[in-house]
Amino acid sequence: MLDEAIAALRRFSLVEVGEGSLSVHRLVQEITRQTAEPSAAALALSFVRARFPGNATEPNAWPTCAELLPHSLHVAKHVTGDEHAGGVTWLLDRSGTYVQYRGDAKGASEAFKAALETRRRVLGPEHHDTLASMGNLAGTLRAQGDLPAARKLQESALDTTRRVLGEEHPDTLASMNNLAGTLNAQGDLPAARELQEAALEASTRVLGPNHPTTLAIKANLDGMR
Repeated sequence: MLDEAIAALRRFSLVEVGEGSLSVHRLVQEITRQTAEPSAAALALSFVRARFPGNATEPNAWPTCAELLPHSLHVAKHVTGDEHAGGVTWLLDRSGTYVQYRGDAKGASEAFKAALETRRRVLGPEHHDTLASMGNLAGTLRAQGDLPAARKLQESALDTTRRVLGEEHPDTLASMNNLAGTLNAQGDLPAARELQEAALEASTRVLGPNHPTTLAIKANLDGMR
């Protein structure tokens, strides 16, 4: 898949291949703005997605992330069509994660918001990926100090996971943990502890006392005392 994308992009002069190296031309950004070449834009999406590291939280991946970030954001912005939504939102997620770990909460929230809007439209409000985008965006909003907006998203995500997945699903427990942290940050300690204690009881019973989720919930609860 990657070799095919590289070969096709070379025909459009969008990449330069040297001995042991591959250079992304700035035209990768420009071609995505041109509706006259939709196939080239789709190839640019395929190429950038194939090269963008999936482990964007790892420092050894950051040089590649930095190189591809402007191309990723331009491709995500200009490649349209619901058939490309999966690739576009994956790039937005990876880009948002990278800039978040580099300390750019505002840039991360913009990427996560764009991913959320697309997933809500294409996948619906109850899809797992949509809920993941809600969690990502809420985390960056909280990092920026916008606790009311973060709380609103987390409450919506928790309501949905409870309804769709059930009270004791791991995703529901994670949503409870996230919301409890925001409630605590807002100074509502009684509500935060009540929610966190319920999450800990359910997680201990369903997942076990030594499960990573249970241990994370317990650590957060201990931090509230």
